[in-house]
Amino acid sequence: MSDDEPIYLDIGDLAGVDAGTYAAADSGDRQAQKLMLRNLLTSQASVAALTTGHWTDWTLRMIATGDEQATADMLGSIAEAARSGELSGEQKAALDELVEQYFGPGSVGAPTANRARAAFAGETRESAVVDLYLVSDRLASGDQVDLDELADAVATSQSLDAPATEAFFTAVTAQLSYAADPVAAFRMAVDALEKYVELRDQDAIYEGKVGMTALLGSQLADIAGEPQASMMLRAAYDVEIEAFQSADND
Repeated sequence: MSDDEPIYLDIGDLAGVDAGTYAAADSGDRQAQKLMLRNLLTSQASVAALTTGHWTDWTLRMIATGDEQATADMLGSIAEAARSGELSGEQKAALDELVEQYFGPGSVGAPTANRARAAFAGETRESAVVDLYLVSDRLASGDQVDLDELADAVATSQSLDAPATEAFFTAVTAQLSYAADPVAAFRMAVDALEKYVELRDQDAIYEGKVGMTALLGSQLADIAGEPQASMMLRAAYDVEIEAFQSADND
């Protein structure tokens, strides 16, 4: 093949869908588009996600970061769990529907949420992870989540020994509670930052969360009347904060 010859890619094949589904997606069918997106992301899962850990571990990682690669790894882990028989067909279908609705506007609908909960009834860890996923979906959709729900999410994360989601929900709590108690909110942000720094040393995917949470902590320190603490955070995490702000502006 010469350099001048065109290269043809079958996007439908890459996304693992038939011609009818691809045509529907191309014409604007949102459900077909979601299916293609889910399949494409699943195909981008890392080897680690396909060969190590439990699918709930990769889901917790995705909740904590919202990162595209974390989403791909979660989907790949779920698909692999279904192939190995760790997940039933009903459970896989319920998770697929949950993720596809997560991609769309607004929060996951009640029928889908109830289907996912029912699919894992009696499975303590799996049910708890589904519930955390639903809370994170509501946050991502801009729906109201009250402080009691966030406190429950932090406690659930602790019970699951999931420091990443604990850090995530702690940081969100700091963001939503600073008006009532800026000093407590600042301390929560620092707690979340410390967890993310430790996690970052094990997994680079948390790098962005370090920058974001350091910036949050600095802002809350200013609000709490702690300008020295604010300057110290900015100085200590200057590179991470700048990288986060640059990525956020892209």
